[in-house]
Amino acid sequence: MSTTELAVIGAGPAGLAAATTAAAHGVQVTLIDELPGPGGQYLAPTGATGRVHAPLSAAEQRGHGLVNALSGSRIEMRTETIVWSLSADRRLQLYHAGRVDELVAQVVVLACGAREVSVPFPGWTLPGVMTVGAAQLLAKRHGLAVGKRVLVAGSGPLLLPAAERLVRMGAKVVAVVEAGPITAWLRLGKAMWGHWDRGREGVHYGGALLRAGIPYRFGRAVTAAHGGERVESATITRLNRAGSPIPGSETTVDVDTLCVSFGLTPNIELAQLAGCEFAFDPRRGGWTPVVDDRNQTSLAGVLAIGDMAAVEGAASGMLEGRIAGLQAAHLAGRLPASAVTEAIGENAAARRRNRRFGAALNTIFAPPIGLYGLAADDTPVCRCEEVTAGEVRKAIAGGVTELDGLKVWARVGQGPCQGRTCGSILAQMIALQTGRPVADSGMFQVRLPLKPVPLAALAAADGGHDVA
Repeated sequence: MSTTELAVIGAGPAGLAAATTAAAHGVQVTLIDELPGPGGQYLAPTGATGRVHAPLSAAEQRGHGLVNALSGSRIEMRTETIVWSLSADRRLQLYHAGRVDELVAQVVVLACGAREVSVPFPGWTLPGVMTVGAAQLLAKRHGLAVGKRVLVAGSGPLLLPAAERLVRMGAKVVAVVEAGPITAWLRLGKAMWGHWDRGREGVHYGGALLRAGIPYRFGRAVTAAHGGERVESATITRLNRAGSPIPGSETTVDVDTLCVSFGLTPNIELAQLAGCEFAFDPRRGGWTPVVDDRNQTSLAGVLAIGDMAAVEGAASGMLEGRIAGLQAAHLAGRLPASAVTEAIGENAAARRRNRRFGAALNTIFAPPIGLYGLAADDTPVCRCEEVTAGEVRKAIAGGVTELDGLKVWARVGQGPCQGRTCGSILAQMIALQTGRPVADSGMFQVRLPLKPVPLAALAAADGGHDVA
């Protein structure tokens, strides 16, 4: 067992800001991440050279400054390390390179980020169908273009940088397909006030697509993927206001890769294990830990920041990370409470702008509920356990309208991912079929270990022995 004053879980922009801020005030900091290096997906280096291509946004520039600051700090960085358990008394169970370790922290900052939301449709499990984030990660970290003829589809601004990067790497992007109507972007205009940097990013990416001659289609979605050993074509269909396909509006395009994304939802599982209080708010991305203005959860000494607390983007994450770092320094006895209060006051206007912008994005570009009727009865919706949409619909019709009930009835959420992919899908399917609010379906209860680890690791944690 080892100890630290502050354990920061997640080395993305928010976690980096919290760690470096606390360390600057003399706090002993341990920064933990599953990836080989800091930065998260947002700040991932490009290709084998590790270079980052210009132009960079102001948020990216600040983020890379935080990465560079690690080398001159006393922060203990633990990379390629899985946190598979967190208790209410701030005991972390870690797994790294075949060994287990228990870390006890005076303060824990959760900066676990978010994951992409998927919508199932016939053919979505074919090789060559992937999330936009997966395509971005392969491009950024490994310099790989995911295909030669690519269709980018879904909803929200994540589609733009993905398409631009694919073009820059030599792929042919046949189209960008946005589920929302063109008026969605117009509705975003008010929330953009004060976010001029993000506006410039949008203009840059939009201009790149325009110069490449890439069609940008609104009010449409991919409703099926076709192929044998891998995806060979995709059907695009116009949507009505509810997001349901309009019969007779289908078109088919030949592709070898399909990248789909419908926004982000927070990674809350560690907070669930610890026993934090939660609230459902679609403006924040769904289920999130309840936090105060200092980013403290309902558990003493446990803070939550970044996209896991509210999907608001990297700039917001770094701001909240700085405040959390100051609060951690206060809890560790390095700063008076007044220093945190002062920082909160100085950043009040920026925090309001970030929350307004995040709420607008999460509301305007949320997948329309009609899309969750796309899956045919034989379409898998829980990929781990190969449970089909028909099996789920039968269970719902039988009165099973909560996620944990579906887990028992239909085996969904019992696989290695513990429902991280299918949980949001199933909640929407229940809402679509019953007409009840999405929040009524609840959350999947998580279990140990949070991530797959060798059985020997569990034995070592229980009995105090090495994995070997």
